Amino acid sequence: PWQECILTDGSNLEKVDPNLGPLSTALGILGMPGMTAYFGIEDIAKPKDGETVLVSSASGAVGSVVGQICKKIHKCRVVGIVGSDEKVDYVTSRLGFDAAINYKKGDLLEQLRAACPQGIDVYWENVGGDMTDKVFELLNRNSRVVVCGAIAEYNRGQVSTGPRHLLKMIEAG
Repeated sequence: PWQECILTDGSNLEKVDPNLGPLSTALGILGMPGMTAYFGIEDIAKPKDGETVLVSSASGAVGSVVGQICKKIHKCRVVGIVGSDEKVDYVTSRLGFDAAINYKKGDLLEQLRAACPQGIDVYWENVGGDMTDKVFELLNRNSRVVVCGAIAEYNRGQVSTGPRHLLKMIEAG
């Protein structure tokens, strides 16, 4: 549920400017998700025209913006990883991703190989866990990995085994 009230002296609040866009955009594209995507791309990932960008949790608040910026501004080939066929349709039809994978259907590594035949140049990490292990198999030399989140790890209850792919990182770097 949404929080309905807070107690504050106001010194740590920022006023939302309704002239910049609808107020709802302060929670999305002009707020934390949009800023996270934009600066992560521009300052860390630095995608180049024609590179393959893979985005996990691609239909989420941050991942959806990442994919659109990489596709429309940087002219990259963008592939999303999502968890349903409806989300596959959403990121390809509505957001313009070149391809999307439903990780719940079939062998993820095989799906990644099919969707990223030239390997992966930029990986936007929102999930972690076993998914990341498979993605690392396809990282190209000089690839970049932006670790934005690791939702698979947050409520796991135990520490994951790892790091398992340090040698792959050295090879890809």
